[in-house]
Parts: sequence; structure tokens; C-alpha cells
Amino acid sequence: MSLLDDVSIVVTPNGYKAGELYAVIPVPTYGAEEVSDGNFLLTGTQAQNTTGTYWTTGTGWTISGGNLIATSVTNQFVTQSFNFTSGKRYKASFTVTGTSSLPNNTSLRLPYDGVFENIAYVNKDSDGVYTHEFISDGSTNLYLGYGSFTGTIDNVSVKEYTSADMDVTRATAATRVDENGLVNYAEVIGGEEVPSIIGILNAGGGTITQISGNSYSSTSDGTSGSGIRPKFDFNITAGKRYKLTITPTGTISGTINFDFYDGSSYLFQNYDFTTTKEIYFIDNGSVFGAFDGAKTYDVSSFTVSVKEVTRDNVPRIDYTGGGCPHILAEPMRTNLIPYSEDFSQWSKLNGGTGVLPVLTSDDVISPDGTQNADKIVFNKGASSSNSDYSLIRLDYGGADIDGVSSIYLKSDIAVDIEISSDDINYTIINITTEWQRFTVSDATTDRLSMGLRGTDPSNDTATIYAWGAQLEEGSYATSYIPNFGTAAGVTRNQDIFTRDGIGSLINSTEGVLFVEIAALANDGTYREISLNDGTTNNVVEIRYTPLDNQFQFIMRNAGAADVAETITLSNALDFNKIAFSYKSNDYKMYVNGVPVATYTSGSMPSGLDTLSLDWGGNGTNPFFGKVKQLQVFKTALSPTQLAALTS
Repeated sequence: MSLLDDVSIVVTPNGYKAGELYAVIPVPTYGAEEVSDGNFLLTGTQAQNTTGTYWTTGTGWTISGGNLIATSVTNQFVTQSFNFTSGKRYKASFTVTGTSSLPNNTSLRLPYDGVFENIAYVNKDSDGVYTHEFISDGSTNLYLGYGSFTGTIDNVSVKEYTSADMDVTRATAATRVDENGLVNYAEVIGGEEVPSIIGILNAGGGTITQISGNSYSSTSDGTSGSGIRPKFDFNITAGKRYKLTITPTGTISGTINFDFYDGSSYLFQNYDFTTTKEIYFIDNGSVFGAFDGAKTYDVSSFTVSVKEVTRDNVPRIDYTGGGCPHILAEPMRTNLIPYSEDFSQWSKLNGGTGVLPVLTSDDVISPDGTQNADKIVFNKGASSSNSDYSLIRLDYGGADIDGVSSIYLKSDIAVDIEISSDDINYTIINITTEWQRFTVSDATTDRLSMGLRGTDPSNDTATIYAWGAQLEEGSYATSYIPNFGTAAGVTRNQDIFTRDGIGSLINSTEGVLFVEIAALANDGTYREISLNDGTTNNVVEIRYTPLDNQFQFIMRNAGAADVAETITLSNALDFNKIAFSYKSNDYKMYVNGVPVATYTSGSMPSGLDTLSLDWGGNGTNPFFGKVKQLQVFKTALSPTQLAALTS
């Protein structure tokens, strides 16, 4: 019998969307429709059938023609009686169409702890389908409405929803290492926003034509000053982030440059239009392109692609170190270096026989795959004193912190340089021809500097390439946080992973919690993964402890730790396969194929319905680390099975 015959939850680094990491098992399922007459096919103030009332409409709401229609509704509901099961997860949805004025504060609501919980808002400038998942508290009424609204609602649906997909919360962007080894943002790219040309701004001659879809052709009249400045209508939302891709598809005769302008500044200028150009921008409602009026050319065809980009709450599938990926969970950190990729903003220092560093911006391809890494040439002369130096440095401008600095560096030939976080204590590092990330920690740091000083580096000169500088408060370096000039720093919020309302997938009587995980650091804190009831009182948990490489298996029943076993891992920073098999008076613990402990007493808690990367589903002792596998079994496994699972 395969172990997969008994597994009820499998979470691995696979599919995701913003706010959700998909589980492999179980496949999401929906229960029966809970809404009666969700298509509003019956009419009247109270639409009824033989079993009773369906909808009760408040002032301003009417049911007609298969729709629920609102006419200048303010703070009025449409309601229907329900029989929700407390603790179960449901998915609600409804469709908004034909609005005569923009929707505003229209919501699908349910009573929740004595108040109305807004489980889906309509407050954007377009029609659409709006959905939300929620855990029922056993309420008996569905409320649709509230706020001010004029428009049409249809297809109201509420179904029980069974899935172990992890809810992901971070509310900021975050980077990861992708499958190609490049450092980039974890993001979700939306569908094509096909643009159209709605006007020509300050055109000096020539023509531009929309061929079809997002394909265009442009023609010069062959004279100087024949620039064309088409304004594109992308039908996009101001304030949102988009990815712009311009791809030449035809033959260019002569030379052609292209600029892209957002109404206040150039997103790029003098693009030579011979290769594909990609750029991210935040729409301000006034973007357009400009073909250079100083150039003459014949005909060029090209495509303009614009797609919405979502980065907040996107889970990170990380390939650091190569091989199989892992889920990355990190604490909140702020990059205090205000110019993390533009070293021309850093101070250049020299003393004695040393000369000022020479910098060339955007000289080579960086770890993010684009040509934006800077070249820096240091020369301290044939010196023998620490007063002879050639350095580059950036102070973040705040008080000293207990922090860690990091930076990506490479060179054409292997060279030694110094790197320092306080200009007093410095470390000599060897820069190779491959990109490496170097870190340095200090209890009183307020800056990052690097270069040559005295006789410590073996070489008098050094040419290096630099990218991705970071200074963060903490005991270890976390993933790179780009900062393009924000003096106060750019913050990446904590990753939070949890899934509640899945009691049917967790057997409180017996089962197994299995993980393949690695810690980010031995950082003196508890970091936990648990099955729980939404509290820290009834929990099956596995956790790193504040002591280096120490690990614990805990089972708590009504707050009492009936099982508490502590072991020492060979290395907590390596991936370890760990299984905790639980059953009243029968607890087995395995690590990397080897049994490490058994308990023959202890009563299991009831009501386990939440899987979370913390202690009790409430954010206590959050797990920070890497996860390759996370599985839950609904039956306790045999020693042979546990050995096979963790080998």
C-alpha cells in the first residue's frame, strides 16, 4: 500500500496565485449550492416556493428579469435564511453587471460574532465576479447589500469549499531566486490589456496605424522632425503596476528611437528599437510613447504588450542553491540602504597613496538578468598603511543598529577586497568571476563600505562588479529587498501561511504531521509548524527552539504538554525530514529515517481544524525557514512507513 493512500494533505512548492499556495492533495471540491434562486428567476418583494421564502428585499431593491436590481440603494439589504455549519469553510460569489453608476461599498455579508463581516466588496471601477472564502460561525442568514449602489447583481452562490490550499499574507512585494538562478520578484502576471491609440501628441510628421490587436506600424515622412507621439489607451487602473513589453516585428530601414513617458517623467528614453524592451511601471493615467523626431526611417511594425502585475501576497517558490525548490518564509525586514543598485550615489573615498574609485554604471548583467550592475575600479597604490585606501561607502543616515549587511559581487579575475559595516572592523573577502552574495554583521552598524586599504588585500588594484546592497536589522541576511532611493528604507513584510476550516482533513484522533524543512538561521527563537484548533491550547506541533540546532515535538491537550520531546539535529540549516505520528498513548517521532523518540502515554486534543506555519494559527512563534514538503495523514503510520517517509 502506498503512503499516498493515507495522506490527506500535501503541500509542496507548486502552483500559486496572489494570496494562495495550492495544495497538491486534496483536489478542491465544492458542496451543494446553499443559495436558493441565486439567479433571481422568481419575482416580487418576497420570492417564494413551497418550502418557504427565498429573498427578502429592502428598500430600493427589486427582482426582475432574472436579476437583482438596485436603484439608489443606501444601507439596505437583501437577505435569505441559511443553515450554515459552524467551523466549515464556504466560498461565496456574485456577479455585478450593467452598473449605471460605479459600485461603491456594495458587499456580500454574513453575521459574524454579532456584527456583519464584509466578505466581498465591490468598490472598483468595473463590473465583475467577486468571491470570498469564509469560515462559518453557524449564522443563519445571508446578507447582500449595504452602502450606496445603483446597478445589477446576479449569480449569487454560496457553497461549502474543501481545500488545503494555504492562505498567504504578506501585503508587500518580495524577491526570490527563480529556476534560472536569477533574483527577481515573486509575481503573478495578468492577461493582456490590448491598447489602442487614442491620439497623437505634438506629432511632427509620419503616421502610426493599429494593425490588429496590440500590433502597430509606424512610418516616417523621411524628414527631420518627423517624430510621432502616440498616446496609448491601455484601459488600465491608475495606481496599479503593469509590465510593458515592446517587441519589433518588422524590418526597420534607417534608425528609430522610442521613448515611453508617463505624463511626468520618462520610463525609458532613446530605446534603439532593435530588440525587445521590458519595463515595469505604475500607471498614473497618462502613459504614451514617442518616436524620436530627430530620426528618419521607413516602416516598422511592432507589438505593445501591457499586463497587470501582482506582487503583494504572492508566495515565493525559491531555488536558492539549485535543485528542487522550496517555499520561503521570512520575517519582516527593511533594507536601509537607499541606493541598493545605483553605486554612483555612494561616497567615493581615498587617502594616502590611494586614488578615488572609478565607477561605470550599468556595465554588466546582474543577478536579476538585466544589465544594471555597476563596475568599480579601486586603486590604493603600493601602500603599507591603513591610511592608504580607495573605498566606496554609503551611510544610511540613521542611528547605529544591530544588523547585517549583504551585497552581490563578482570580478573579471579573482581579487581580494575589504568589506565593512562600520569602517573599523572589516573583513577581507575573495571576489571570484561568479556572482556571490557576501554578508557582514556588526552590533553597531550604520553603513556599508568596500574597497582596498593598507596591506591586507593581496592586490593594490581591484576591478569588481556590484549589485544588490542591503543593510537590515537582524542577526542574519534575508532575501534581497530592492531600494531605489527611499531614504527611510523599503520594507518586506513577514510571510504568513495558514489554512483553517479543514477539520475534515485532519483527524484529531490519530495521524501524522510530516515536513521537510530547513531553518534560515540559529536565531535564538521558537519557529513552529502545527495542527491546531485556532489556539495554542490544543496543538500537535514541531518546532525549532532558541538553542542552536535544537528541535522539539510537542502535543498539547487543553494547554498541557502531554508530549514534549527535545532532540538535537546535526544541522538545522540543512533540510531535514521530520515526522510526528500521533495517537493517544502511541506517539512516534522520526528524523531522516531514524526513530528518535516514542511516548506511550498522552491523550489527544479534539477539534484540530487548522494547519499553520506558527504555534496555534494566531501568529505566535511564526515559522521562518524553507519548506520542501508538508504532509498530513489521517492515520498513524507504522515504524516501517515512518522510516520510509523520512528517508
